[in-house]
Amino acid sequence: MIKPFALAAAFATLPLMGLAQTVDSVVSVQVEVNVISDEPDMAGGLTALLNDSMASVKDIDAREGSGDHEYTSDKSDENEGLSISIGGMVFMQPMDFLNGEFRPVTSGDWAMTPRQAKQVSINFRNQDRIGQSSFWLRRGLGFSSYVMDFGPDRYLGLVEGQNSGIAILDSDSELMKSNFSVGCIELPLSLVYNGSASGSKGLSLAIGGFAGLRVRAETETLRRMDSGWLRQTTQNGFYTNRFAYGVQTEIGYKKFFVASRMNLNPFFQQRADVSTPLIMAATMSVGIHL
Repeated sequence: MIKPFALAAAFATLPLMGLAQTVDSVVSVQVEVNVISDEPDMAGGLTALLNDSMASVKDIDAREGSGDHEYTSDKSDENEGLSISIGGMVFMQPMDFLNGEFRPVTSGDWAMTPRQAKQVSINFRNQDRIGQSSFWLRRGLGFSSYVMDFGPDRYLGLVEGQNSGIAILDSDSELMKSNFSVGCIELPLSLVYNGSASGSKGLSLAIGGFAGLRVRAETETLRRMDSGWLRQTTQNGFYTNRFAYGVQTEIGYKKFFVASRMNLNPFFQQRADVSTPLIMAATMSVGIHL
């Protein structure tokens, strides 16, 4: 039979046993930690490994920082690409060469709407920053095509004889197509304002000029005949000026822009022995920089 004082002694020793276990576990943990910390070679190896890792991180950061700087510098100093624009064209007539005033042709054969007369341009551009400013110099090589649609009843023809030249003639049959197109190779040059580091973000303004050389001029008609449709193409200079030059402006936002340009020399040759209209070409177009 268990005596009461034996039970009391057993219950009294339980906390001491738990405390002993706790102390033992704490001591064992401390011993493990002390064993690791007391190993000088291992601690030195960990310290060296940590120092090497930090040096590697610093070296990587330095290289990445240098790379970012070079990338930003390259991108901010040059902007290349392809520009495409399409728009309507109206013909202008000079009022006074001395004052340089022009008025749009609103009547006659050359009074065309932008739907009838179009201008399409494709330019390979190169744009460089001027110093560290927000101004850029844009230059390149482009091709422009001027296309005029005379409708189903008229066409552009050559006139021979005493009053040789060109004239818009009436057709004796229905014309499914009656176009006159002139193609030019051009050298555009513009001063551009753009505040971004790349020269192509945000709002941009450009003003400059262009000079071009005519490389193609032709008429194309598609005529209804009794036997079917007859397509006729005539390649000729049609007394157009071989050289063209003028001014141009542009306002854009990011890749998209609206541009206007005005030829400052007559579209056709002005000679005493030929009959040609005294008109200049002016265009308004929308486009995109790619």
